[in-house]
Amino acid sequence: DLAGDKMAHLGEIYPLPGILVPHGFVVTASATRHFLTTANIDEINRRLQILDPDDLDQLYKTCEEMQEIVTKSPLPPDLEELLHVHYARLEKATHPGCRVALRSSALGEDTAGVSFAGLYRTVLDVDRETISNAYKEVIASKYGPKAISYRRKRGYRHEDIEMCVGCLVMVDALVSGVTYSRDPGEEKSEVIRINAASGIAKGVVD
Repeated sequence: DLAGDKMAHLGEIYPLPGILVPHGFVVTASATRHFLTTANIDEINRRLQILDPDDLDQLYKTCEEMQEIVTKSPLPPDLEELLHVHYARLEKATHPGCRVALRSSALGEDTAGVSFAGLYRTVLDVDRETISNAYKEVIASKYGPKAISYRRKRGYRHEDIEMCVGCLVMVDALVSGVTYSRDPGEEKSEVIRINAASGIAKGVVD
């Protein structure tokens, strides 16, 4: 309930022998609630209530405005300090100036019958100077047009989705991708499916 499914699963497999998980930390749902003030939420709610999702021009304009509310809001000083403290710990565990990836880990993101894969923002090659802005970009992606449309079609209220953010040290990847323990296209398949590409996996995920 604090870390979101994605990062909770990574935390569970991290100590297992033979499994390599990059060093990282999670900025929790409590931090998101601490960051977004009541005034922020009220203004976002007001815009959502008058939003017509079938009017694409209005949808994109309103989503841009809601995302700006998030990205232009200052982080509470204690939260910003903690981001830098934990980034410094990652530097100590790996190497000075390490680059990190910030990824969404929304509550209920991957429950049965739904998948928010690719709908929320991932920011790569983040350093100490850009970590605060990258964090806000990931939180703001909750109000992207694709995410809002998908949630409405699936019957989710935006209040039902709380954003947590995982911060993981970047892997210097020659090849990367996505592995399914069972082919998602065939319910009874016993085949492991691997989709991969040279470099980082953004092309595969998109």
